[in-house]
Amino acid sequence: MPEMRVNGVDLSYIDDGVGTPVVFVHGAWMDLRYWEPQRQGFAAHRRFVAYTLRYHGTARWPDDGKNYSAATPCRGFSGLHSPTERRPRASRRALHGRAPNHDGRARTS
Repeated sequence: MPEMRVNGVDLSYIDDGVGTPVVFVHGAWMDLRYWEPQRQGFAAHRRFVAYTLRYHGTARWPDDGKNYSAATPCRGFSGLHSPTERRPRASRRALHGRAPNHDGRARTS
């Protein structure tokens, strides 16, 4: 599984397809594998991107959890791409109805 360094932590991710990226963000007790059933259908028409949130999945924690908060997943989301890339789209449903508190580089549908 490929990893990407985001804000000092290596996050597992899947990047498949071409075109406008759609970022799939899993819920609290899951990891990027949650979105596997949707990958083939979305990747046929768009760029499918899913990643495992910090402190989730099977990866080792970067610390003892003292830095975990509701804002932690938002920091990972905002660091997913460079400022020169086209902004990814993230489903509000995937983000539990809330857009992340980030620097404005991502759009929600």
